[in-house]
Amino acid sequence: MTGERPSRVGELGPSQTSEHDNWAVGFYNARGGYTIGQVWKDPMHPDPRKAVFPSNTVSCKLLFTTAPVTEVPYLDGSLEWQGDINHASGTGPRPTLRLLQFDVAVKDARANSTTGWVFGTFQYEKAASTSPNWWEHMVPVGLMWGSDVTRLKANQQTRQEWINTARGQKLHLGRKNLVLNGPIDNPLGSCTSCHGVFAQVPRVNNPNPRLPSKTPPRANNPTSASMDRYFTNIKAATPLSADWISLDYSLQLQLGISRALDSGATLPPNLNAAPHAAGHSRPPVTHLDEVRRDPE
Repeated sequence: MTGERPSRVGELGPSQTSEHDNWAVGFYNARGGYTIGQVWKDPMHPDPRKAVFPSNTVSCKLLFTTAPVTEVPYLDGSLEWQGDINHASGTGPRPTLRLLQFDVAVKDARANSTTGWVFGTFQYEKAASTSPNWWEHMVPVGLMWGSDVTRLKANQQTRQEWINTARGQKLHLGRKNLVLNGPIDNPLGSCTSCHGVFAQVPRVNNPNPRLPSKTPPRANNPTSASMDRYFTNIKAATPLSADWISLDYSLQLQLGISRALDSGATLPPNLNAAPHAAGHSRPPVTHLDEVRRDPE
């Protein structure tokens, strides 16, 4: 499981009195799985150039929280796992995790004018059904295929998404509460901006290929340039610059390659032959882990 951004006090509802950790596991259909296999054909030399997913690739992600039902009563009856989240340290129990959020992303040519991907988010709601099956309690939060930065900067409702206003828990969305993000995600970002910007690796071998800090733009008076940098739509499989290789919106690949390089793997050596612009070795964005833990 991957450690996700923790939920601050009150983000999961008025009864939440403590910060709680969140954990996730992702899945791909056969089309996506084949592409991931091509990237990892040589585990010591993962090839990010192979990360171009075909149309109709589907990615799903189950996101669980450590928050108890006493603080989030609408999670009563949700899917429960005993999470092996203390495995690395070898200490501590396997606590009960409850499913809060379910994400789905589909690569769809109908979205090629914006990002090439459609993102959907669902949240668990006890009151949504009387069924004993947890999946019949998953309520759509919305769909998104672009950040619509022009309207977002003007504090207007964006038009490259659909938000379900009939959902029960009106938990936070993304930036300015105008763009789609799930209840576990960073309220300063959005689904498409986070995946488009962070699913990148440097074109040069780097033992720690992290994307540097200071975005998404913080809530206090962000500049127009920083908003454009973070929320402008990035086409599928499109790098941020000549210094970067796109992982086609896959944060699982970004995190996996990052950890592999930290452990001694290297990118294929011929990637280093690409031109490397002075002063632009890193794009002006934050590493995924920093965004998950953004104090705002």
